[in-house]
Amino acid sequence: MDKVSVICGRFVFILCLVVLAGWQFDIPIFRSLIPGVPETTPLTMSILMTLSLALLVSYIIINQPQRAQLIWLCWALAGVGILIAVWTGIQYIFGLDPSIELIFYPQQVVQRGGDFPGRPSPHTAISATLVGLSIALSPLPGKRYKRLTLILALAALSIAWLALFGYASVTNPFYAVPSNPETGISPLTAFGVVALAFGVIGLRYNEGFLSLLTASTSGGQVVRMFLPIAIIAPLLLGWVTSYSGVTDNLSQLVLFAVSWGGTSLIFMSLIIWQGFSLHHRALEKEKAAAEKSLLFEQLQQAEEKFRTIIESAPDGMVIVNEHGRIVLVNAQTEALFGYERKALIDQPIEILIPHAFRDRHIQYRRLFSTAPRVRPMGANLVLFALRSDDTEFPVEVSLSPLETTEGRLITATVRNITEKKQVADQLQQNNIQLTEQAEALERNNMELQQFAYVASHDLQAPLRNITGFMQLLQRNYRDKLDNQADEWINRASGSTQQLEKVVQDILAYSRVDARPRPFEPILLAEIFDELVTMLSPTIQDSRARVTRGTLPTVMGDRAQITQVLQNLIGNGLKYQRDISPKIHISAREEHDRWVIAVQDNGIGIESKDYLRIFEIFERLHGPQEYPGSGIGLAICRRIIQRHRGKIWVESEPGRGSTFYFTLPQISQTNGKNM
Repeated sequence: MDKVSVICGRFVFILCLVVLAGWQFDIPIFRSLIPGVPETTPLTMSILMTLSLALLVSYIIINQPQRAQLIWLCWALAGVGILIAVWTGIQYIFGLDPSIELIFYPQQVVQRGGDFPGRPSPHTAISATLVGLSIALSPLPGKRYKRLTLILALAALSIAWLALFGYASVTNPFYAVPSNPETGISPLTAFGVVALAFGVIGLRYNEGFLSLLTASTSGGQVVRMFLPIAIIAPLLLGWVTSYSGVTDNLSQLVLFAVSWGGTSLIFMSLIIWQGFSLHHRALEKEKAAAEKSLLFEQLQQAEEKFRTIIESAPDGMVIVNEHGRIVLVNAQTEALFGYERKALIDQPIEILIPHAFRDRHIQYRRLFSTAPRVRPMGANLVLFALRSDDTEFPVEVSLSPLETTEGRLITATVRNITEKKQVADQLQQNNIQLTEQAEALERNNMELQQFAYVASHDLQAPLRNITGFMQLLQRNYRDKLDNQADEWINRASGSTQQLEKVVQDILAYSRVDARPRPFEPILLAEIFDELVTMLSPTIQDSRARVTRGTLPTVMGDRAQITQVLQNLIGNGLKYQRDISPKIHISAREEHDRWVIAVQDNGIGIESKDYLRIFEIFERLHGPQEYPGSGIGLAICRRIIQRHRGKIWVESEPGRGSTFYFTLPQISQTNGKNM
């Protein structure tokens, strides 16, 4: 609706250009739609053009108050049109000769003939004066001016509409001067005045008459229904009766009666139809009222259910309005804080906050109101609440905004976490103690590793001396002493060699984590081939068969992985029955790691010893039966742990053993130094 004035103003301006073309190029239909009726004169065209421009300027003033200074341009344009129309009226009143009528296209105007060539009709002069005054008054803001603007526009609209009705019903007095039928308002001029009048009315579409036309009330619906019909129906019915061939047989009075009688029938039908429509709307309103009553009852039931839920909640429930005042609490709140319910209602929520935090809480509450959101319970916030006896206790609080017809409410769920906090504090203390113990244990382990390394390293020199001297005794005094002495020397030499092996294994065990090397890609098949070559004398002596499947490439410490495989293959060769040893190494992919298996056909292990064999210095057999230090599998476990894997055994006595260990896939350890 806010563009009606612009559309009407532009329509009239274009209409004037069409009339101008009609005079310029002598096209009669552009000067009047109907042959043989009065035409739109050049002077009428100039009046309508200035008024259309004034209407467009008035629209700019009303919709852009900062351009109010354009009111002088509006008044100037409207004034030109009004002065021409008033001067035309004066010419009719005093019988003056043509003057300004002959400014535009004088020869063509005179050729058209008539008593007043080129002069606008009295209908045009009056309607143009009225609509021009309404345009001039339209920018003024006063209520009186607005009312006068509407009255003048409706008056001009009435004259133009009667002219159109006259054309439709062939009623000459409505559009022409009775004494001079050639002088009258043309159909194009009447359309132009109607458009200007509607444009003035549309300038303030939300006030006055148009506010009723655009309203959603019953009155607005009735106006929208009947007004267009009241305007169009008489014109249409008059045109039908006038141009359907009955005008030759009926008088003008009869035609007038027929047209208005037909219009009355149309209006009666519309009234009956609208009556039924309003009746149905009334029934719908009654139905809506009943539904509203039902909804109200349901709302009351929902409210009662809500209160029941609030009361049965295991935590304290406090509902606060936008101003931070308590509007509802439950029984748990009374028990938590020690207040009676009536003592809390309409009190500020800060009554439940410790004194030291109240000012800060007010700021937080205002900040929360600007962007309310659900905050769950236990959001890593340690909060405290204040009882009626001024004692504080720890709480967890969840917040939830609730939109209601009375405004936004905030629901706070309050939970006493005194016991929970005590447990958490105890757990924290226990964690601190465990951390301290773990650090102490780590220090002890480091000290033990250092001690083992230093001790084993320092023991090697004297052991080498003892071994050297024992070998000299065996070489230089063999068969020079009695058999008993030779046996003692041999035993001493064997013991020193065994002790040297133990010291070397202890040193190797301590070096697993002492000097870590960066991991690198390792071809397990390549390590296997090297070990088979290195152990080939032992393999040949025991007539063993050592085989492998497809082995992957892994990331790790090459020397340590070599030691693991060497120890496991060596155990398979050593712990054997009276049959040829068979050792097979295979690999399979499992999730994100490789599982390496070393299988032998040796003496086997009982299930109760599965874990024991990986402990340091643990031996299932004496050194006379199977030589060794009892550290080899402990070294294997430590190396695999450094590679973030695990090692275990599956075995049955007399049926061999299978040792498994895991290594991460190459993509998971690439570039890492563990």
